[in-house]
Amino acid sequence: MIRNSVSYDEQFNLTIEKAYDLTNQWLNNQFKVKIKRILPLQLIEAKQVTKMTNTGHDPNWRKLIRISFYKIQERTVHIRIEAIPLAKTIFRIE
Repeated sequence: MIRNSVSYDEQFNLTIEKAYDLTNQWLNNQFKVKIKRILPLQLIEAKQVTKMTNTGHDPNWRKLIRISFYKIQERTVHIRIEAIPLAKTIFRIE
């Protein structure tokens, strides 16, 4: 089984509290996202469930989203976002 993941790292000029709140708001506004685990100001894990396509449910669309927060300085935060597909068989890699 191949486990492909997409990751993104970036530093922002925000307090860690503001970055955490904005991320939480964004996740709550996404299509069919369920927050599974929260460690305040450290980690958010969420699962995005299957999206309907013309042929039914697309198993490649399901993914685990893991967002980690690291405080660099008082007003600088490093954010790492990982998206991991949950499908057992990956039909396509984009």
